[in-house]
Amino acid sequence: MGSFTWGDNTPAFVFTALLNYKAKNIGEAASHEAGHTLGLRHQSRYDGSCVKREEYNSGDGSGEISWAPIMGVGYYKNLTTWHNGPSSTGCTNEQDDLAIITSADNGFGYRPASKAASSFSSATSIAVENNQLTANGVIITSTDKNFYKFSLAVASPVKINIQPYSVAPGDNGSNLDVQVQLFNGKQNLINTYNPPELLNAAIDTTLNAGTYYLVIKGAGNAFTSEYASLGSYTIHGSTNSFVMLPLHKLELRGKKEGNLHKLDWVIGADENVVKQTLEFSANGRNYHTITQPASDERAYSYVAGGENITYYRLGVVLDNGQQQYSNVIALSSTTQLHPSLAGNIVRNNISINSPSVFQYQIIDYNGRQISKGKLAQGVNSISSTGLINGVYMVQFNSGREQYTAKFMKQ
Repeated sequence: MGSFTWGDNTPAFVFTALLNYKAKNIGEAASHEAGHTLGLRHQSRYDGSCVKREEYNSGDGSGEISWAPIMGVGYYKNLTTWHNGPSSTGCTNEQDDLAIITSADNGFGYRPASKAASSFSSATSIAVENNQLTANGVIITSTDKNFYKFSLAVASPVKINIQPYSVAPGDNGSNLDVQVQLFNGKQNLINTYNPPELLNAAIDTTLNAGTYYLVIKGAGNAFTSEYASLGSYTIHGSTNSFVMLPLHKLELRGKKEGNLHKLDWVIGADENVVKQTLEFSANGRNYHTITQPASDERAYSYVAGGENITYYRLGVVLDNGQQQYSNVIALSSTTQLHPSLAGNIVRNNISINSPSVFQYQIIDYNGRQISKGKLAQGVNSISSTGLINGVYMVQFNSGREQYTAKFMKQ
């Protein structure tokens, strides 16, 4: 404890063979033991009666955003950070890891500011070369925001991924949960990207010619705050120019009514619309088709699933063969108790949101079973191939409850 200040180079040992030479485990142990040399005790866990339940706080959650404190035990969680919580000396003894590490006792503070600027006026420029843009930076403190700017000569589809440093796939071993905001040249916010189930963040949109800003910071999630969401990250982006369509306006709008998301859009174009594709995403990154409305349709209602936020965009193809995407909108969702159809008009696949595992069967209006199967939790897509045009019933059964919905095949 505190050997960093002794002045005699006393080491703290980490035996890599005992950690099976795994980079994630070696990194966690090395960080943990270095914390002890800098004056940190264990981060522990107590119950409501102040009885210690874990000497080493094992953290919370599962999946990519699962979290544990470095001074607890971080081998089994994806994201680990310094922490401000009860130490091993008592449930009321809060240990602020960052304050202790950077205190005068150790003789150093936070590392110098990264090369990334901290305001719009001094934003670091990223050149777009050969349709690629790259940069890297560091979030040093919980109040850090790194500002970047880039310019597009023509309207382009743009994909940008901000990836925290890690030692294995799935951002395993990261200390940073990334949030990125995209602003236009007038410094008006276009969108915030912070997928609730991921540590990285990605932008996938279409932007007009002009200057844009990226603002990157550390974020919290369902299992930890942004207190010590710190560390290195990389920016990798690509853009492919295309010829501007004779499209004067393409605007997607939406509102929430109960568990319905009501979407409508405006298209102003010299050419005729030959195809429309309405898409949704649970994380603002990976999009899936909801429906392909008829070329003259301008509205659609969608039953939102159990995700916290659902993102929507509309793709339009004109009769000259060129395509463009609308703006992206985000609407909050209402957790549902039973499966529901994404819409009651079906042309290609039947899209069903299910809160858990359900059995289903599709029945025609003569009572004949057409097909059956099992729904997984989340969005399910069922082929409507073989269904003739007409009205059908779909029944959902959990073993305890049964629900029925109706749809029309066109």
